[in-house]
Amino acid sequence: MGPDRVGGRQRPIRVAFAVVLALQVFLAVWGVADQWTRGHNGWNGAAYHNAARNTLRWDVLFPLQYETANVPPKREQLYTHAPLALHLHNVASVKLFGDRELSIRLVAGFWSVAALCMLFAVVRRLWDDAHALAASAIYVALPINAIYTNMANHSAGFIFWSLLTLYLYIRSTRAPPWSARDFALFLAAFTFAATWDWPAY
Repeated sequence: MGPDRVGGRQRPIRVAFAVVLALQVFLAVWGVADQWTRGHNGWNGAAYHNAARNTLRWDVLFPLQYETANVPPKREQLYTHAPLALHLHNVASVKLFGDRELSIRLVAGFWSVAALCMLFAVVRRLWDDAHALAASAIYVALPINAIYTNMANHSAGFIFWSLLTLYLYIRSTRAPPWSARDFALFLAAFTFAATWDWPAY
């Protein structure tokens, strides 16, 4: 157990991480219901929204980002060149929360907050609470985080599942032998990472 986890030093770390986490949540919901009218978080998000809408409309698995016709799509129109997890999360969110911008940005926002928590857990496992807090604060303070936190096609889900895969690997290798359960969890986490984005491959 590291020195930061002993006695009264743990409480300030928890309070400070709660502040960092609250800031990430703020960024995740900032402009979450804005119309698709600006930059990378505008027309790009509209394409992902339209893809989710088309999957629900035409009952097709793969995305159809730019099609607005009133006839079912042909197979060659479907976009089959990317992992499906982000698209299917968008589809589920539109189904649950309605056909609106908020439904799409909530997916990215949720996984961005989850990714921050996983970053804290990984760094804490490798070093200690103070290092985990510093890494988390730096991550949230980066301008690119503020820009991409609730961007529709941000790979936040991939970041979360990749960090969870890394966390499970570190935990298992530091407490041998690696049980069948640990290995199964590791493979499952990697599978989810691979269904989100290409870098997992």
